[in-house]
Amino acid sequence: MVRIYEEPGFSAASIKKRPILIEMMKNLKKGQMIVVTSWCRLTRDQDDASKLAEVIALKQCKLHSLQDEHPFLTEKDNLLFMLTTVVNEYNRHVTAKKTKQIMDRKRQNGEYCGGIPPYGYTVDTNKKLICKKSEMKNVRIIKKCINKQRIWNS
Repeated sequence: MVRIYEEPGFSAASIKKRPILIEMMKNLKKGQMIVVTSWCRLTRDQDDASKLAEVIALKQCKLHSLQDEHPFLTEKDNLLFMLTTVVNEYNRHVTAKKTKQIMDRKRQNGEYCGGIPPYGYTVDTNKKLICKKSEMKNVRIIKKCINKQRIWNS
């Protein structure tokens, strides 16, 4: 029997927020095979990978990655899976750090970072945030309130 589990839009950063993956692991029966597009789509967290590998081994199941073209069958494969997960976790952290740095730089330069522009601003053709003169009085009042709130909470 074949069952396809799909999680569009879910990050492989952690299994805690992935109800479909958790359901799949609960439904896994002895001897079944899990086929994933890539090991990094299963998880990018070393601890989660260890837990998944343990459940897969306890249920005497197999894990196969289409992209990595390597079945998860032996202790050597288990080691390769864990090493791949460590590298994926590292890459996830590096990518997140770089993305944060780029977004911070864009914000400091007044560049638009996506989404709905903040109240009182609009985006020009060069993707720069431009203050709406008609709403500047309200923006100043909001900023004053925020600054007062920070002082009160200190």
